[in-house]
Amino acid sequence: AEYMGKLIILNQAQRKSVKKYVENIFLSADLDSDGYIEFNEFLIIYRYIEKDDFSESKAHELFFTESDITAPDSGEKCLSLNKFALTCYRYNLFSEQRQKDFLERPDPQEPIKNFETLVQKWDMRREQIKNMLTVADSYSLYFKKVLRILGECVSSPEALSKAQHDVMYMSYRFMSLECRRLFLDYRVGATIAPELGYLYHFSQEFLETTSLKPSLGMFKYCLLYTSPSPRDRQKSRMPSSA
Repeated sequence: AEYMGKLIILNQAQRKSVKKYVENIFLSADLDSDGYIEFNEFLIIYRYIEKDDFSESKAHELFFTESDITAPDSGEKCLSLNKFALTCYRYNLFSEQRQKDFLERPDPQEPIKNFETLVQKWDMRREQIKNMLTVADSYSLYFKKVLRILGECVSSPEALSKAQHDVMYMSYRFMSLECRRLFLDYRVGATIAPELGYLYHFSQEFLETTSLKPSLGMFKYCLLYTSPSPRDRQKSRMPSSA
């Protein structure tokens, strides 16, 4: 019901001036179906569609430079459909080809490969996502609403067109990837010393501003010198200054 309401919010005058691929990514990214794109939603699609050029600081600057409306319920800055479209065209973001590459990119950890499978296995997958978010202390009202809206759509697939099936599957993929990221971030933070966790996140922020890409492998290499030896847990492996 909320998803169909979102389609009504996007009036015909708006939709005629926007290319179809932009409208599709807008609908997919608007996970909570409120008719506009908040920063967290913009960050999600930027992270996964523009993965080769992702920088959180860059996404932050771009969003708050271009945002044109304020959400009435939360007071957050948002992007309307028209401003979102202009931003896509101006900065060459979220192109049709990159959306296609995202959906076709192999992901061995993703159990749901298409909308039809999502319909069949939704109950099981919803509980998996809910459990991961709960463990990560991220099962917020926002994600509860997103899961509810996805559930409404997959429970009545005949009410949606094939194009809308594709939009909903892309929404699911964004949700699934973001849930996995939050869960893994929580596990990393829970299994390493607080000081090392700070070092890891600081290094990610630093590397975002350079031509280098953040790598968990680089962080693991550092752990070789800071973790105790399995044979002697009383001694540090930090290189001696001598």
